[in-house]
Amino acid sequence: MTIDTGSTAWVLISGALATLVASGFGLFYGAMADKKNILTTIAYCILIFSTAVVAWALLGFSFAFGNSTVAKGFIGDCSYCWLKGISNGA
Repeated sequence: MTIDTGSTAWVLISGALATLVASGFGLFYGAMADKKNILTTIAYCILIFSTAVVAWALLGFSFAFGNSTVAKGFIGDCSYCWLKGISNGA
C-alpha cells in the first residue's frame, strides 16, 4: 500500500483548518466575556479542543474504523484503541 501525497496533504490542511476553527471559537467566546476573563475563556476553548483530540485518539478512531461486528456495522470495536496497530503503510 502506497501513501497518496494528495490525500496526506488534504488531511494536513483539514487538521490545520480545524485548529483555526478552535482558536476562532476562543476569540468569539472571549469577545462575549468581560475583559478580565478573555484569556481564561480562550484557554478553556483550547482545553476542550485538546480533550477532543485525545478522545479521538483514545476511542473515536477505533469506533469509526474498527471491525464493525457490533451494532450491525454502525460502530467499530476497540481494536484500534490508542491508535494501536496503525502503521505508516511502509
